[in-house]
Amino acid sequence: MHVLGTWITVLSAAYLVCMMFALGLELGGGPKESKEQKRAKRRMLLRGLILNLVVLPLVAFGITRAAHAPREVTIALLLLAAAPGGRFAPHLVRLGGGDIALAVEVTVFLAKITCFTAVLSAKWMLTLRALEIRELPIIAQLVVLQLVPFYLGKWLGRAHGSTADRLLKPARWVAIAVLLAGVPAVLLRDDRGILALLDTRSWVAVLAVVVVSPVVGRLFAGRHDAERRTFAIGANCRELALATSGIVKFVIIGSSTFYPTISASIQLNSPLTTTTGAIGLTQWQANLYQFSLFQWLSKPQDIDGDGEVTLIDAYKFAGVVTIERIQEVWINSFSSLRSRQDELAAAEAKGEPQVVLDAFRVTIRQIVSVLYNIQEPWLLHARLASQIGFV
Repeated sequence: MHVLGTWITVLSAAYLVCMMFALGLELGGGPKESKEQKRAKRRMLLRGLILNLVVLPLVAFGITRAAHAPREVTIALLLLAAAPGGRFAPHLVRLGGGDIALAVEVTVFLAKITCFTAVLSAKWMLTLRALEIRELPIIAQLVVLQLVPFYLGKWLGRAHGSTADRLLKPARWVAIAVLLAGVPAVLLRDDRGILALLDTRSWVAVLAVVVVSPVVGRLFAGRHDAERRTFAIGANCRELALATSGIVKFVIIGSSTFYPTISASIQLNSPLTTTTGAIGLTQWQANLYQFSLFQWLSKPQDIDGDGEVTLIDAYKFAGVVTIERIQEVWINSFSSLRSRQDELAAAEAKGEPQVVLDAFRVTIRQIVSVLYNIQEPWLLHARLASQIGFV
C-alpha cells in the first residue's frame, strides 16, 4: 500500500506539471488582450473569487442544515466548501469548452487565498474553536507543480511559437496518459465502501450540493456561455489536499461485548500512597483486553513478523492474548457451572429457603454470561495504525 500511495503521488504530480505546461503553451500563443478585455477579465476573476469563497460555502452550509445531514457528512461537505479551487479545474474547463484563461486565473488565486481563508470558513461553519491547516506544503506544491510549468509554457508560447506548437500535443497526450494510469491506482487504494455508509439524509445533502453548486455558479457568471461553463465546472472543483489537512486523524482500538467484563486482578509490588502519606491502592480489577493492550504499550514488539513495530502489533497482541486468557476462563467456568448446578440440585432436594435457591441461580447466570463473552477486538483506521511506529 505504501508503494501504491507513492505511485499515485508521482502520477498526480506528473499530471499537474504536464497539464499546466500544456495550458501555458496554449494560452501563451494567443493574441494580446486590450485594456478593456483585461478589465473585464479582472471583474470576472473577482466574481469567481466571491462565488467560491463566499457564495458556495453558504450554499453548502444551508443545504446541510436544511437536510439535517449527519455530523460526519456535514463536516466533509463543509470542509470541501471551505477549500475551493481544485488543481484539475483548468483541464476540466478546457474539456467542457469554457474559458481556460479565466479558469487558470481563478485556480491560481484560489490556491493562494484559500490557504488562509479555509481556516476561518471552516471554523465558522463547523463552530470550532481551533482548526490547524498546514498551508506551507500546499503553497510549495502550488508553486512547483502549477505556477512554474504554467508560466514556463506561457513564456515559451509567446517567445517561441513554433516550438510551443510542436510541444502542445505531446504535453496533452502525456497528461491524459498519466491521468488514465492514476485512476486505477486510486480505486485500488481508496475503495473503502464509503457509499455503503451514506444514509438517505446523507445522499440528499451530497446530491443537493453537487447539483445546486454548478447551477449557482452558472447563474453567477453572467451572460457569456464560456464564462458560465467555467464557473459551473469550477463550482464542484475542490482542493482535497487542503480540505483533508484540517481533519484530525485518530485510531480507535476496542473490543466487543465489554459487559459483562472479564477482568484480571492486578497486584502492585508496592502500594500507592495517598497525599496524606497513608497506604492507598494495592490492587484492582482490570479488563483483560485493556490490560493486554497496555501490556504491549509498556514493551512494544513486532507481533506479525513484518519487521516493523506499529500500532497494528498492539491490536493483534491484545486480541490474541485476550482470546487465549478467555479460553482459560471458559475451562474453569465449565467446572464451576457443574459444581453450582449440583449445589442447586442438592439445595432443592433439602428444601432450602427460596432466597438460597435464588442466590445459586444468580451465580449460575453469571457463569453462563461469562461463557458467552467473546470480546472480539476491532480497529478503526487500520491504515493509519500501520503508519504509527514505535521504537
